[in-house]
Amino acid sequence: MKTLLSFSFILLFPILSYGQYQPDDDPFRINFLGCIRQYEPAPALSSYPPLNSNISLWIGDNIYADTQTDPSIIEESYAQLAGFKAFQALKEKTHFMATWDDHDYGDNNETRHYRLKEESKQIFREFWELEDRIPEDRDGIYYSETFQVENHDVQFIMLDVRYNLDEVDPLGKGDVLGENQWAWLEEQLQHPADLRFIASGMQILLNKENGSETWMKFPEAHDRLMETIKTSGAEGVLFLTGDQHYGEVNRMRGALDYDAIELQFASVNQIEEPENNTHRVSTVASSEHSYAYIDLFLGEYENDQRYIQFYVKDHETQQLEVSYRVNLEELYRIVEIGGPKKFKDSTAISFQHDYPHLNLHVSTDGNDPNMNDAIVDDELIVEESATIKAALFDDNGNKRSQVYAYTVEKLTAIAPEEISGMNLVNGLNFIYAEGEYDLIPDFENERIIKTGVSYAFDPEKIAERDDHYAIQFRGYINIEKEGLYRFATRSDDGSKLYIGEELVVDNDGSHSEITKDGKILLKKGYYPFKVDYFEDYMGQSLKLMMSYEQDGLREIEFDLLYYDKGN
Repeated sequence: MKTLLSFSFILLFPILSYGQYQPDDDPFRINFLGCIRQYEPAPALSSYPPLNSNISLWIGDNIYADTQTDPSIIEESYAQLAGFKAFQALKEKTHFMATWDDHDYGDNNETRHYRLKEESKQIFREFWELEDRIPEDRDGIYYSETFQVENHDVQFIMLDVRYNLDEVDPLGKGDVLGENQWAWLEEQLQHPADLRFIASGMQILLNKENGSETWMKFPEAHDRLMETIKTSGAEGVLFLTGDQHYGEVNRMRGALDYDAIELQFASVNQIEEPENNTHRVSTVASSEHSYAYIDLFLGEYENDQRYIQFYVKDHETQQLEVSYRVNLEELYRIVEIGGPKKFKDSTAISFQHDYPHLNLHVSTDGNDPNMNDAIVDDELIVEESATIKAALFDDNGNKRSQVYAYTVEKLTAIAPEEISGMNLVNGLNFIYAEGEYDLIPDFENERIIKTGVSYAFDPEKIAERDDHYAIQFRGYINIEKEGLYRFATRSDDGSKLYIGEELVVDNDGSHSEITKDGKILLKKGYYPFKVDYFEDYMGQSLKLMMSYEQDGLREIEFDLLYYDKGN
């Protein structure tokens, strides 16, 4: 596995917002190139080096050799491409990956019958420096690489849609990949990856009624591609394709159980009228000199989820022509698991998914589920602590989703405090500190500004300034009857609530007013009670609530709260 982020020459370049939220972290960036007439000016190539991308992905028709007899023409065409200063700059700054389509394979619309295909393959391997990735005797130039991005494995599967391509069969029986490549693809899809780009020089989601080449003119091969991905259980799959001299996004609903999404671009120095495509879900790039790139936002973001952003821009005006976002979650077969994570006697765990043709197998012993585990349609009753795991399978036993885990805990009542000899009176002790916090501080290591007794959870009455302070309330709570209790804090900014030594509610962090809750099983009696709170900037508030068994939440009254006044 390669980790490009560690390369010293990678200087990621911040992108513009375009009116939408962008995380502060720099993205992992992929240049997207194709359809370059090497004998004509290609000014858009100069837009790529300033992007400071991690990868340059050459999607096909990277040159126009167009010869039936002379392999030296292919070599000369590559030499012309390499002569562009922008190509040289990209090679110095980014990692190259490449596949081909017809014109760099050798000639327009060529198939497996192309007479120079072996010579072309060896020239391709040498020019793109792929001798160590593509064996000399491989029947094509297909290969894969995996990179780590923000602790996520990102796989690039580079298909060869030319070396074994059949002529178009009116009955739809022609093949695209060849049996060796199909077997190789199945193997690649078994490798662990969180996001997979499958690159094809020919479009995958272009209607067969159009004049251009497309996988859909080979319906058996097209269906086999979708079925191969589905039965492998692979998730996080996106198609990257070229050939058409424009850029667009296409989407086929539910084709992989989740949607099949194709990002298409191939118009660095060419343009043509877009063909009718019923799968198109974006605008179409319309400039002759354009460039495209893809940003991966795969970190953990407080205010957003992981996603992929695709851009096509006009080189001459720098206007954005296509912008399309795909949330990583959209590329997964999602199973939602819900229900109380802490319970007294038993709890009902619910399961939801949108794949009625698949079976949800569920295990409760902590092991990954298999076909021998129970099929659960909607709900499971649990009476003991357990780690519940669920995954989708088809009728043939193929696992079609990741494994989802959900841990539940059967609570044991903790014993109350022995209070004999104490002089308990209503109220809570507090200590007050000041500082610029983004999490609740360790009060034992803070300089305490003042101490006292409080009769309300009101930070403003204790604080000596508007912002940047912390308060700890400490004492005892009187539990009047045994049972399952739910506690909650609603705070701006962070708060935590402890019963005895147990953290019951964790609402920490610098944030606006939000509510967090937790459950605990208690006996009748007095328990140590502690609430930590801090205020970062603006909007200080703190509210404490509790409920018994199935009752609704109510504010904790101070007649239940005590501190030891001493004798």
